[in-house]
Amino acid sequence: MQTPSTGDRRLAVVIAAGWGAATVLVLVLCGLAWLALGMPRWQSEPIVTPRQAGEILRMAFAVVAGLGGVALLVIAYRRQRTTENGEQRENTRMFTDRFTTAAGQLGDPQPAVRLAGVHALTHLADDAPANSRVLRQMCIDVLCAYFRMPMEEAPQDPPSGATPEELKAHHAEQLTARSMREIRATIMRVIADHLRKGIGDPSAWHGYDLDFRGSAVEHCDFSGALFIGGRISFAGAGFQLRGLGSPETPFGAELSFAGARFAGAYVDFSGAGFHGGRLSFAGAAFDQGEVSFAGAGFRQVQASFAGAMFDGGRLDFDGAGFSACEMSFAGAEITSGAPSADGAGFSHCKLDFVDVVSAASAVLLQGASFADCEIRLADDAKGTDSGSGNEQHIR
Repeated sequence: MQTPSTGDRRLAVVIAAGWGAATVLVLVLCGLAWLALGMPRWQSEPIVTPRQAGEILRMAFAVVAGLGGVALLVIAYRRQRTTENGEQRENTRMFTDRFTTAAGQLGDPQPAVRLAGVHALTHLADDAPANSRVLRQMCIDVLCAYFRMPMEEAPQDPPSGATPEELKAHHAEQLTARSMREIRATIMRVIADHLRKGIGDPSAWHGYDLDFRGSAVEHCDFSGALFIGGRISFAGAGFQLRGLGSPETPFGAELSFAGARFAGAYVDFSGAGFHGGRLSFAGAAFDQGEVSFAGAGFRQVQASFAGAMFDGGRLDFDGAGFSACEMSFAGAEITSGAPSADGAGFSHCKLDFVDVVSAASAVLLQGASFADCEIRLADDAKGTDSGSGNEQHIR
C-alpha cells in the first residue's frame, strides 16, 4: 500500500479548504438573503410533496457539483503553478549555465575567446527576463569588473641587438596588449550602444548601475546616450586621452557625452584625473539627476559644454583643479540648475561664456579662483545672446 506523498496531502488540504470556503460563502449568501427578506420565520409543512422532493434533490446535486467544480479549479490552478515553476527553474538553470560559460571565457588567456565572452555576456543580458533586473545587472557588473582590471601596457621598443626569438616574443606581447585594449573598447562601445536605445526598448540598459571606479580610460563615446536613473561612476578613474594627439596638438582623443540626456541618473567623475584630450558635453541636456566632477583634476584638456541645456539637472566642478585647459559654455541655455564651481581653481586656462542664455558665467565663476586665465563673457552680465563678448584676463 502506497503512502500518500507530501504533494498529495497538500493538495487534499487545499481542496478541503476550498470546499470549506465555498460552504462558508453559501451560508453567508443565504444569511444575507434571509436578512434582505426581513428575517421570515421557518414554516414547516408536515408533508413533502414529490415536487418539493425533486427540488431538494436538484439543490443537493447542484451543491455537490459546485464542490466538485471547486476541486477541479484547485487542481487546475496547482497544475498550472507547477508547470510555470518548472519552466522558471529551467530558464534560470539555462541562464546560470550560459552565465558561467561566458564569464569563464573572459578569463581565457586567448584574447579572441575573451572578446567572445564579452559578446556572450551582452546577449545574455539582453535575453534576461524583463522582470528580472538582478540577472541583467549581474551581467553588466561582470563587464564593468573586467574593464576595471589593470590595463596591460604595450612593451616598449625591443632592445638593440635582440635575437629573432626575442623580436618574435616582443611582437606577440604587443599584439596581446592591443587585443586587450580592443576588448576594453568593445565593452565600452556595447554599453554605450545599449544606453542609446529608446525609452521602452526592452533591450535598453537604462536605470542600471555602471561601475568604472578607478579604471584607466583611453577613449569612450557616450554621445547621444540616455542616462535615465541608475548610478554611473567613474570616480577616481584616470583618463589618459592623449592617444590621438601629439605634444604640439595636446587635444587628442575624446571622451564624448555630446548630445546625451541626463534625466535622473547620477554620473560621478569625482576625484577623476583628466590628462590631455577633449571632453565634450556639447548639446547635452541636463533635465534631472546630477553630473559631478567634484575634486577632479584637469590638465591640458579641452572641455566643451557649448549649446548644453540646463533645466533642473545639476553639474558641479566643486573643488576641481584646471591647468592649461580650455572650457566653453558658449551658447548654453540655463533655465534652472546652473553649473557650480565652488572652490575650483583655474590656472592658465581659457574660458568662454559668450552667447550664454542666463547668468551662467556669474554662477560658474562664483567661488572659484583664477591665475593667469583668459575669460570671455557675454556683453550683458545677466545673460543675453548678444553675439559678441568681452575678454578679461585674470592674473
